[in-house]
Amino acid sequence: MFDFHSEEEVYAEYVQTTVGRDLDIGGLTHETLDRIGPVQWPVCEGKGTARLYTDHRFAFPDGKAKFIAIDTRLTAEAPDARHPFRLLTGRLRDQWHGMSRTGRIPRLYSHEPEPRIQVHPSDIARRGWQEGQLMRVKSRRGEIVLPVAASDEVKPGLVFVPMHWGGRSLSHDGINALTIPAFDPVSKQPELKHAALRIEPAALPWRMVVLRSPGLAADAHETVLECARASPRCWPASSTPR
Repeated sequence: MFDFHSEEEVYAEYVQTTVGRDLDIGGLTHETLDRIGPVQWPVCEGKGTARLYTDHRFAFPDGKAKFIAIDTRLTAEAPDARHPFRLLTGRLRDQWHGMSRTGRIPRLYSHEPEPRIQVHPSDIARRGWQEGQLMRVKSRRGEIVLPVAASDEVKPGLVFVPMHWGGRSLSHDGINALTIPAFDPVSKQPELKHAALRIEPAALPWRMVVLRSPGLAADAHETVLECARASPRCWPASSTPR
């Protein structure tokens, strides 16, 4: 089923699937990659390329680029008076998808230890919110509770929430509880980069801290599911949480 005996053998087979495509790394051996590190592809003669198409040939039989005219389609859900914010979802620097692997590494968690909703400082000031204040984040499909964080990396009226935290670690399904099911009819790519949101302060009656060892994850999660908001943290075994 898996007739490989080394990383080099796996890599060599993968390289053959790239030959003749835009991602052509047929000239990049495993030894070279290990020795010099990442290079820009395509790599056909042992060295990287600054960018694609410097040879002015494109991936069509005649080598010419194709331009396709399309009709403009607006987003499936527009903001309104009740849902004035636009949602942008995406990745964080140190996490990968649902964190099934990266989420086990305390060092990676230290960059962004919990999911937050990033809002432009002017939107926070205009509404009298405070940094770290818990907010109810609502769409027409669901609601989650997150702390607010000021960020000038988003424009006024636009908010960002990372995609990584979900039902494995929270008391809800994370940002997927709010996203819209619309998708592009051609590529089938879901419209995860836009949804209309309403944000308002969350008045929760009480808080608690649950400390668990890795072996008690399932038991702790039962308690988490009963909470309006859960904030997962990860500490090294030698450290003491505060």
